[in-house]
Formats: sequence, structure tokens, C-alpha cells
Amino acid sequence: TACKLPATNLTGQLSVLTTIGITMPDNTISLEDGKTITITPTVTGVSGTPKYLWEPSSGLSCSDCLTPKASTTGKDEDYSFTVTDMSTGCTGQDSLKVLFLACRFNFVIPRLYCPAGLRRGKIQLGKHHCHL
Repeated sequence: TACKLPATNLTGQLSVLTTIGITMPDNTISLEDGKTITITPTVTGVSGTPKYLWEPSSGLSCSDCLTPKASTTGKDEDYSFTVTDMSTGCTGQDSLKVLFLACRFNFVIPRLYCPAGLRRGKIQLGKHHCHL
């Protein structure tokens, strides 16, 4: 979003346009159930102290930081990211969709193994669960 900034000590009216640019790594991120990922947007055009706001905050490690960690919420989430340059009042905004990928298969795969220390011929049974 372009902002008009005031200019002083001029004989005529002058407006300087500045733009805060936000680039997301991807517009859509797929996230497997139980996993987390760090969202790393790139922000340009901020001359002062930036203020960050992620909305909604559900599933994020922070709502007022540049690079939050996203975790699954059990559903798809549409996030809005706003950056405000506190010295100029200019803002920039972008969005990101996080797709929730649930475990598609609900089954148990048995695995045979023989832990160290057991006598020959004894077998224990372990289990692996789906985390796809």
C-alpha cells in the first residue's frame, strides 16, 4: 500500500510515495498433522520500527512477530499479515493459506525386532502409527 508522507520546508506541496512490500515464501503451505513450520515473509520499504500483526492467531507461536511457527489446528487456516511502519504510519498487507493435511490412513503396521540382551529365539513386537 502506498502512503503519502508529509514534506516540510518546501515552497510547494510535495508528497513522497513509499510502499511496504511483503513477499510470502508461498501463498499456500501444506502442513501435516502434528508438524510445525516457520513462516518467513520478506518485508521491504520499512524505514522505522515495524509492527507486525498476524490474524487470526490460532495455530501460530506469536501474532506480533515477523516469523511465527505455524502448527496444525485441525482445519485449513487463512492468515492475514499486516506490517505497519511506526514512524510513517504506512502499512502493507499480504495473506497466506495453511492447508491442514490429516493422516489419511488409520492403521498400525507391526514391526518385528529383537532388542539387545534378549536370548536367541525371543522376538518382541513393536508398532508404528501413521503420521502422513
